[in-house]
Amino acid sequence: MVSLASHLSTSGFRVVMADSLRAQSGGVTLRIDPKGLAWSRSDLADLLLPLIPRLLASPKEPVSVGDLMGLYFTTDRLVRPKALRLRLRLEGSSNWRVLRATGMCGLTPDEKVVASAAFRGCRVPIPMLTEFPTSGCHERVIGGRLYYDSRLASSEAAAALRVLGKTPSKSAYIAQRGNIPVAPGLFPRKEEWARVFDGLGEWCYLVAH
Repeated sequence: MVSLASHLSTSGFRVVMADSLRAQSGGVTLRIDPKGLAWSRSDLADLLLPLIPRLLASPKEPVSVGDLMGLYFTTDRLVRPKALRLRLRLEGSSNWRVLRATGMCGLTPDEKVVASAAFRGCRVPIPMLTEFPTSGCHERVIGGRLYYDSRLASSEAAAALRVLGKTPSKSAYIAQRGNIPVAPGLFPRKEEWARVFDGLGEWCYLVAH
């Protein structure tokens, strides 16, 4: 956020930092929240694309495994949880219905890595929204598009889970509430989550320690 503020200031914007970053210059207003979401009525490309190389070169911030877990999901209890709720930046917000109505996807690659790891802790089929019919599914129309409320085995759910910029031949989406039933004996331990977080790549600028 500091790099963004500095870049925008040198580009002639008046920058205000609060819960989110707000930058204004003439009739252009830009907002960026700490999750990395940016929005404006003007084209963002000219404003933010020049900053990408600097962001990619930035060192990752070390945080605890517990803090990283809390950024991506919450559980119903700390020890031997039975349910997990994913915290998704775009897919978990009010944009979920908009994305489904327009046929778009907002799940980032790092979120898919975490979701797929959580799926491995499931013994029962996982509630998903699919673009293909499954046994016992129910049709659901969102914005004129036909989907199916389905339940998928963990391996099938991970394989079909659509991610930003890619479209599998059989696409599935995490249900709107983002709730996943997990088996206490199968849920990854902290050291296992540390290994998962090591593989999040450039989409996550935090590193577990």
